[in-house]
Amino acid sequence: MSHTTSPSLYDHFRSILNSLSTEYLVPDLGLQTANFLFLLESPHLQELKYGAPVSGSSGLSMTRHLFDSAYHSLPMGRLLLQHRKGELVDRRLYQVGLMNASNLPMQAAAYSAQTRSKFPEIMEILESLRSANQRDIYPREEWNIVQDLLLANLRKRLTALYERRLILVPCGRFAQKFFRLSQVHSPNWLVVNGIPHPSYNGFSQPRYQKEVAYMKQLFEKVVNKAARQD
Repeated sequence: MSHTTSPSLYDHFRSILNSLSTEYLVPDLGLQTANFLFLLESPHLQELKYGAPVSGSSGLSMTRHLFDSAYHSLPMGRLLLQHRKGELVDRRLYQVGLMNASNLPMQAAAYSAQTRSKFPEIMEILESLRSANQRDIYPREEWNIVQDLLLANLRKRLTALYERRLILVPCGRFAQKFFRLSQVHSPNWLVVNGIPHPSYNGFSQPRYQKEVAYMKQLFEKVVNKAARQD
């Protein structure tokens, strides 16, 4: 931790996050075989429903930008989930992984009314960290503590991939901030910077076209080419 914290407060929020994880955690997907990893923000309603990252409109935008029309009706998370379950066969999908910076939702609306009522403080903090992501350190100690706990979880998941050869794509400001603050770097990774979050059709926004074109070129080279060679 980069600032002074109260151990008791740290344990308090860690206990709450662990409690939420028993019901609301959405695991990463495809990491065992992936060599092209997207780092996104946090799960929401569709991700909780299907148990996979980017299973809603953002994932659909990703699929439509990165795969041919055969998959244009399936969000990326659901596509990879079907592949993992053996419901479709496509060797390209072995190459793709999905990870959220926070694998717990950061929007209160993703939680039940009962959960929101039980943990109002953590709901407010998660919402605030998500919306005020332009800061690294916050004036309120409890915000910093929860951010540290989320970062520790991300750091652990990234460190487990240290030896893997990966193209890693943090999508959007929140994921880019958390990746930077995690301070996990590997000589085996190529990190693609400047990619927007795919929500609201971010991959099509004119100001990001140079970066997105580079990312798609790498995707074609690594994912599609690797699958053709298998």
